[in-house]
Amino acid sequence: MLKKPDEEFVKEGAKKVTPEDIQTVAESSEDINKKFSARGPLKRFIEDGKVLTALVKDWRTGKYSQAL
Repeated sequence: MLKKPDEEFVKEGAKKVTPEDIQTVAESSEDINKKFSARGPLKRFIEDGKVLTALVKDWRTGKYSQAL
């Protein structure tokens, strides 16, 4: 069973994310999604990876603005 991440840990990590980090993820989203191939060891995270990169792109363009 997966353990729920500690909310404070996540919030502290989020504070360290820079606008440059967001830009890098948004620009590299296709390459990131390719890393989550159905053949590799990360295949169980395929959908999570796609959702995460889409969320980052939407946040960057203002389509998603909910803060922690």
